[in-house]
Amino acid sequence: GDSSVTGNITVTATFAIDTYTLTYSAGANGSISGTSPQTVDHGSDGSAVTAVANSGYHFVNWSDASTANPRTDTSITKDTSVTANFELNRMKLAVKVLLQGPYNTGTGLMNTSLYSSGHLASHFVGATIPDNAVDSIKIEIRDSLTSGISVITKSVPAWLMADGSIRDFTDTTKGYVTVDTTAGNFYVVIRHRNHLAIMSASPVAIGADSTYYNFTTAQTQAYNAAALPMKDMTGSGPFAMWAGDVNGNGTIKYNGGQNDRSLIFTLLGGTDITATLNGYYKEDVNLNGIVKYNGGQNDRSIIFTNLGGSDITATKSTTVP
Repeated sequence: GDSSVTGNITVTATFAIDTYTLTYSAGANGSISGTSPQTVDHGSDGSAVTAVANSGYHFVNWSDASTANPRTDTSITKDTSVTANFELNRMKLAVKVLLQGPYNTGTGLMNTSLYSSGHLASHFVGATIPDNAVDSIKIEIRDSLTSGISVITKSVPAWLMADGSIRDFTDTTKGYVTVDTTAGNFYVVIRHRNHLAIMSASPVAIGADSTYYNFTTAQTQAYNAAALPMKDMTGSGPFAMWAGDVNGNGTIKYNGGQNDRSLIFTLLGGTDITATLNGYYKEDVNLNGIVKYNGGQNDRSIIFTNLGGSDITATKSTTVP
């Protein structure tokens, strides 16, 4: 206090409002438009800032979980520091494709025996499997004709449905897959565990808006149409991936080294041609959930028929380079 006072004293107290600092920063693949840092009085509002994504990316959120963009912090009572988060744009692709093995020419649909029998659920433990799923496939995109020289090669799983449409492997409400890459023109390759792979006849424009490619309408939808990359299911379409590549080496072969037929017999014990085995196996060429070597709906005869039905040394290979 005042001391040794000898006269009147008049004093005035001076007060300063508290101020706070607002700091905005950008994570990888983006920048901030607006003032940062900002000094703001207690209870006042900051000025707007905008998170700007680099080309091929998009803004996701701020580090405090806010998704406001532009963002204006109001009624400030403390220092604030947040970072904008960005993600690569995901391109969308939908395809229609058929597998010869499970295709029924009477209904125009593929059988869903693996789903109805529970074999898909037993194999893909914990996965969400959509009704009427036939099996899983792999959808690959590449920016060059051959994978060896492609700068971009991406592969994602999908569920194949009875009508040839697809569902995203994780979010089965989506009738397309998403691929982490920038928009561009890509060859589309479809792979299945016991059918010959096929590839689009030419590059397909793929972007943030879903692109649709239908392999089933013509042989010319697949690369190297002169080599008959797909099976004509009725003589006038639709077209399906050739069944019988049990060992997945890209060639259907009935006899000799690395043939596909013997794998079926071996799985069934190698002695009894009438033996059968239920489950999810690559040897189940027609995907009915039953591996069978002889008799009605057996898996061996599909291989022989696809090779012409007369020459046991004949082979057929994928046209995907």
